[in-house]
Amino acid sequence: MPLSRKRFSQLVLQCNLAAEDPAYWLEFLKTLAVETGADVACGLRHDLRTNRIEGIQWGLSQECYEQYINTYAALNPWMPEEGKEVFRGNIVRGEAVLSLAEMRRTRFYQEWGKKNNVVYTAIARLEFARGKLVYLSINRGEKKGPFSESAIRLLDTLFPHLQQAARIQCSVQPCRVR
Repeated sequence: MPLSRKRFSQLVLQCNLAAEDPAYWLEFLKTLAVETGADVACGLRHDLRTNRIEGIQWGLSQECYEQYINTYAALNPWMPEEGKEVFRGNIVRGEAVLSLAEMRRTRFYQEWGKKNNVVYTAIARLEFARGKLVYLSINRGEKKGPFSESAIRLLDTLFPHLQQAARIQCSVQPCRVR
């Protein structure tokens, strides 16, 4: 179902507020997850050289998030290897990187992704410089299937607002794990 102008304006407002005060990111991610049918939403900065992750997430327990940070970020099949091109375009669907059949063969899926509803993803690449990728992702479990075209369009329409908010946020203060 398409998003009303009012709901879209609320998302943009939450995004803009998050640029000024990181406390608003959690509410933004929750609203975005609800609007797109995501089970998990994250805004992260990933150093591809060291696999250090900073950011905020909605939808995972703290324990599961720490497992991702400490172990599974390095195994994330959607993340490019250092020195390789980081996605083509602003928004990328996980299935454009690897098929569900390929995903099911990964350790990431078998040990962590399936049980935490991180099987399908749509990623907004907000910035990539000096081996650091800043991105927003929405994720869902296998039973829900891939994200709809309307969810992808919403991310694409929000993209310039997300990119601006991320630039402001990361230039004012480092991104932090919450």
